[in-house]
Amino acid sequence: RARVTATGNCSGCNSGSSLTWQLAVSSGGLDAGEARFQAALTAGAQAIGPAAGLGLVRRECPACASSHQTVIYKRLTPTGPLSVYQLLLASFQGANNSLGVDFNLFSSEADALADTNPWQYCGLSSNASTGAFEECGPTGAVTGEWISSNGGAPRSSFSLLVAAGPDGGLACPCPDAEPYAELPVDLCAACGAGQTSPIGSTSSAACV
Repeated sequence: RARVTATGNCSGCNSGSSLTWQLAVSSGGLDAGEARFQAALTAGAQAIGPAAGLGLVRRECPACASSHQTVIYKRLTPTGPLSVYQLLLASFQGANNSLGVDFNLFSSEADALADTNPWQYCGLSSNASTGAFEECGPTGAVTGEWISSNGGAPRSSFSLLVAAGPDGGLACPCPDAEPYAELPVDLCAACGAGQTSPIGSTSSAACV
């Protein structure tokens, strides 16, 4: 598990993931902002290649139903007036955001990369303040599992992570980092097995 240590170093992790994920938003108060979120999404899609579509976002929601604790959002087409950041956090509406056309949802990273077992249903919101993923489910409608930066959502504890690129070994940060709020985007350099990088470093030359 990735952790901020007492000495201020960020250790690596071995989560079995084939991707490196960057924490971008958490309900604990971390928010990289729309510009950095969108830039990370685009850069990650380019680094991963066609399997990532136009970008992958992972929502972690420990208190959600088991089917919704981990959801991967795969963008397939350019967005319309609302960015992916806005769609997921504030207004998960139907304009340029249709399941199977503009995006797909998956229960695992492996399924998202292979385009297997996509979710079959997503009832999009007409409420401008409802975020992801209202009434979406693996096989049919599931209610009460959505989030929103506008407040009032049934699920108030969550994290959004952006796929940054292929996993380079033991990388930092990781989706199961402890605690989320101490690992903002670009906090640490990706290091090799058994190495750590000081907080704030962005070069692997800093790995020790």
